[in-house]
Amino acid sequence: MKKQISIISAVVTTALIAGLTAIPVFAETQEKDETAAGIQVYTGFSFQQEWSEEAGRALAQSVCPRAALDDETAAAWPELEKAFAALNEEKKKDADETYQTTLADAKERLLEDPEYPTTFTDSESFCVVRADSRIVSLLSVYNGYTGGAHGYEGFSGVNIDPASGKTLTLSDVVTDSAAFTALVKEELLRLYPDVDKDLTDRYFEETAIDDMIWTAACDGVTCYFNAYTLGAYALGYQIVPIPYAGNEALFTEAVTDAPDSFGIEFPMRFPVKLGGREILVTGTPSKYGSYDSLSIYLDGEENRFEDDIYTYAVHPTYFNIEGEEYLMLEYSEDNDYRCIDLYRLGEKVERIGLEDLSRAGIYKEEMGNTAYAALTDPAHLPLSKRTNLLGTASIMRISCLHKDGTITPEEPYFRYIGTRVLTTNEDLTCKEADEAGTVTGDLTVPAGTKLTPFRTDNESIVDLRTDDGRIARVEVAGGSYPQTIDGKDISEIFDGVRFAG
Repeated sequence: MKKQISIISAVVTTALIAGLTAIPVFAETQEKDETAAGIQVYTGFSFQQEWSEEAGRALAQSVCPRAALDDETAAAWPELEKAFAALNEEKKKDADETYQTTLADAKERLLEDPEYPTTFTDSESFCVVRADSRIVSLLSVYNGYTGGAHGYEGFSGVNIDPASGKTLTLSDVVTDSAAFTALVKEELLRLYPDVDKDLTDRYFEETAIDDMIWTAACDGVTCYFNAYTLGAYALGYQIVPIPYAGNEALFTEAVTDAPDSFGIEFPMRFPVKLGGREILVTGTPSKYGSYDSLSIYLDGEENRFEDDIYTYAVHPTYFNIEGEEYLMLEYSEDNDYRCIDLYRLGEKVERIGLEDLSRAGIYKEEMGNTAYAALTDPAHLPLSKRTNLLGTASIMRISCLHKDGTITPEEPYFRYIGTRVLTTNEDLTCKEADEAGTVTGDLTVPAGTKLTPFRTDNESIVDLRTDDGRIARVEVAGGSYPQTIDGKDISEIFDGVRFAG
């Protein structure tokens, strides 16, 4: 992951791009009058480290990104599923090679200086910039430290046509390469007047458009220039957004066909340009490793928030809903508890408040971790929470973030995440329901029957499915342990009830 971006791009391209012609892939796979439809993408990571008892710390750590689809989406977009598999494999290969080098360097440093206090790290993650039937665009954010005066950080982009699974280059979405790069250079010099002019001229003279780092959002294409590309390390990186509005002639109709309302993931602690402004989310860490305050910067102006802030990690998502802008921060707290905090972005930042919801996840065995939903469609947000009805479990349902900043459910019931099977210890008298949730009559479930909870209102009703497909509905009383059904403790009725602390 320390390799130059051009190398990373070439590796991904080699793995995915076989057979592209000069005709934009979009033109081959999409009808012009087809409206872009959302695709639910999940991102996660795999992790490895080596701990040293002698040093009392980890010598080296590696975080490798993963992109995933749920089973239903994978069936609808099989070529995108294959592209993600190839991307994940290439990222894992690169991460493993870098980790072995990093670990060897860390061990050598430990021999040279047993008091050296710092873990060598190499980390990369995906932010989903856009995910619909036109394009899936991922921003890869990497950073690390392997000794020396400072660490390293930067960006790369992965842009995929979901219908064909082909990797897209800028020339696939830009109609006039010369005019586009001239506009990028003009905007770059306007936004970052301190870049080295000679290096900038040389970059645009020598760099082909298809070697540039870019992502495509619903409102425009963004180009990224990593540290050292256009000047000294102290200048950092440069981000240049080119909006579709006013530049329609520069882009293919397919990429400009995008929803008016959208969400964009972006990394914490990295200034990014969204909605025509620079947005930065930072936190003030406490001595215990958590953040006890957060700051949201709009074009350099700080908005600081301290009340009810307690988190070890923050995952930001920017939303534009018909011109109204919001920032959703997901917090990770103790015991794997997560929640979201919503802010309205006007001239100032207005905090709307906390919600007992978080991004829904899917478990992928090959990752060894949960992958979490990218919230790219504000009208279709897979949000989850923890339930304690019939034991502790994660549940989710689709919700909508509205233009006025309210969040409302789009489904009457939460769905259980993962498989959880309970067995009746005795005959259970309950109601029977149909797939729509309507009660159809009474039902007696014999002792020894295996039941799978699959939906709930998270207030009292839980629907469980039998092996033969019937739906048993129970009503659970008691907001806290012990919970009962018809006055009897649920642990007496079912075997397999488990509660998390």
